[in-house]
Amino acid sequence: MSDITNAKCTGQQPDVPLAVVEEILLNLPEHQVVGVCRLVCREWKELVDSTAHWRERCRREGIKPCNASRPPEDWRQFYFLSRRRRNLIKNPRADGESQPSALVEMDPEELKKRLDSRKCGTSSLRKHADNCDGLQGWKILRNGGDQWAVEENRKPFPEDTVTKCFVTSYGSCLKRQLIDLKKEGYNAAFMDQLQPHIKISDWYAPRFDCGCQYEVCVKLLNQKKNPIKTFEPEKVFFQQWNDEPWCQ
Repeated sequence: MSDITNAKCTGQQPDVPLAVVEEILLNLPEHQVVGVCRLVCREWKELVDSTAHWRERCRREGIKPCNASRPPEDWRQFYFLSRRRRNLIKNPRADGESQPSALVEMDPEELKKRLDSRKCGTSSLRKHADNCDGLQGWKILRNGGDQWAVEENRKPFPEDTVTKCFVTSYGSCLKRQLIDLKKEGYNAAFMDQLQPHIKISDWYAPRFDCGCQYEVCVKLLNQKKNPIKTFEPEKVFFQQWNDEPWCQ
């Protein structure tokens, strides 16, 4: 790599074909390519700035747009945003840990500082949680009936690694989680200029032997914790003696 970088780009034909240079760049860390390699010469800058370079990076790393019919306008921005994509929910799988499971997507223009995630549900015949670790990261707002609990999945979950779930009781149960985007590393400049999407997703399922209700509410808050945008789909009701699978 030192022999290539020491060769100044003076308008003469480079000793190393640009196709070879491009392959080398594609195998280097993206931040090094932008912060170092891009500054070597005009030819390298054009390679790094090209749409083809970042589209190829996305292809090799399996990063795809959600809608294939609408490719990104800026593939480099899309690449970096995709690499920073992660689940901000603490303990999403009822195991007391933070793991990539489900996230949430909102209009990027509505994105500012904080995300307030709430989940609410009512069902019956649920037992009290024996292990409070399963509810770490959540603030319990309502704890009716036999209260919130963590149980083994009663029906197969689409992803084999998810073995537990949060369950509610015959009284209203509500839990909340507040996410500070700034503390998560998304500073004001990043949010205002790039306006990344926030994806919202959750899984829920009823018990077969009792009726139940599921609802979720996600609020995007400003610095004063006033709602900027609210995502609140219609409540879902299940009748007793149902055979409904997991829903997303």
